[in-house]
Amino acid sequence: MNTLKRISKLSINSPAGNRKFGLDITFRDDSSTKPVIVFVHGFKGFKDWGPFPLMADYFAHMGYIFVKFNFSHNGTTLEKPLDFADLEAFGNNRYSIELDEIGYVLDFIDSPAFPIPEDQLSGKQFLIGHSRGGGISIAKCNEEPRIHSLATLAAVGNLAPWDEKAVETWKKDGVIYIHNGRTHQDMPLYFSLVEDYLHHENRLNLADIAPRLSIPWLIIHGDADETVPIAQGLKLHELNPKSQWLQMEGAGHTFDGNHPFDGDQLPGDLLQALKAIHEHFQKSL
Repeated sequence: MNTLKRISKLSINSPAGNRKFGLDITFRDDSSTKPVIVFVHGFKGFKDWGPFPLMADYFAHMGYIFVKFNFSHNGTTLEKPLDFADLEAFGNNRYSIELDEIGYVLDFIDSPAFPIPEDQLSGKQFLIGHSRGGGISIAKCNEEPRIHSLATLAAVGNLAPWDEKAVETWKKDGVIYIHNGRTHQDMPLYFSLVEDYLHHENRLNLADIAPRLSIPWLIIHGDADETVPIAQGLKLHELNPKSQWLQMEGAGHTFDGNHPFDGDQLPGDLLQALKAIHEHFQKSL
């Protein structure tokens, strides 16, 4: 079997706050032609969370080029990619920034700077999004013709889940704080997030966008998801009946993954989900 190669410590400049965000590429070190998968992490997530590096290895072994990246405002930094070291950036994150940064990653893949020879690129690009990253991925597929197929893992069905009273308080105070039980940090979210959603609602309203997706789309959701209720996944499937639905019995929000993750094998639920995604993407080759 050909060995895997990972190119890390790459970065892309984002005009949003003139910040750079990190990414890495994992692939099988041979001369075969390969499609590209771009992985989109979720809220309070990052590209190297838990078993995500093992996910990259899995898809690389299956013959894909796997690209995962950190959003520029996810709270990590290039120097500390595993820590929420910049809570000010986290607080100033906006959905429109994340939408645009997926596009910058695709631009990088299409550019001469991408460190994979052009003759090893099949021209097919797939997207996987987890949790809120799944919602952002759905929105991006509505406006990005370069994406040939989509798979979402425990995706949110609504990018604006706030009730009216909460929004009034948020606007008055200018900020709310989300407690991170793992890191024990109180992470700020500034009201600019709501303003950004309202300004870009035509790009972000999943109830309007989901029915319009015409590319192949696999929706995977666990019926024991403690963070994003399975009803949200079912609603997305209802909005787009052409989508493929996979309900995983007993699976939680992270499909048995956790952080830090010290195993050398993918958790069983996550492996089952990745096998389904591989089968789904193969139909688009």
